[in-house]
Amino acid sequence: MSDKLISARKHKIRDAWILLFCFGFVFVLGYGCSKKEESGELHHKEGAPLKIDYERLSKDIYSIEEKIRAHTDDTTLRADLVALCVDSTAGVIRAVGHGLPLESSRSRPLALQSAERAALVDAYRWVAYLLRWKDDISVPQYGVIETSVPSVRVVKKDTLHNDEIRLMVETKL
Repeated sequence: MSDKLISARKHKIRDAWILLFCFGFVFVLGYGCSKKEESGELHHKEGAPLKIDYERLSKDIYSIEEKIRAHTDDTTLRADLVALCVDSTAGVIRAVGHGLPLESSRSRPLALQSAERAALVDAYRWVAYLLRWKDDISVPQYGVIETSVPSVRVVKKDTLHNDEIRLMVETKL
């Protein structure tokens, strides 16, 4: 009888340790992976918050990107884009991608999803150019790019008329 009592006690202690381990694991995992709220604020090294007007910045970046598409060899436009998109104080590069919905899509949600994917691919392409142009504004020529790009984070998403999607993304320098 005492062997059964000892065995039952060992199982309870083992179960308590397993339960404690699971709670600890969930706590640590939850604490380490908690999502921070997007505030749109950057901090200077002194700690004073700097508010970013993503709406205005998105429009300005997209305007210069459109001009570059029209004048592919204009290095002045490239320099303007790099100056606007590369924020060395915050250590980030921002870019804007634009996507159109598939006309052949049978449903609006699928059309919006395809437009968002196209905008994300376009934003990655602009990040690739910016990473290269920040070092040498003349290379590569617009329309010719091959480089690796770090992951990005979407900081602003707009749905425009005709279900066009515009995404602003940022990545670390």
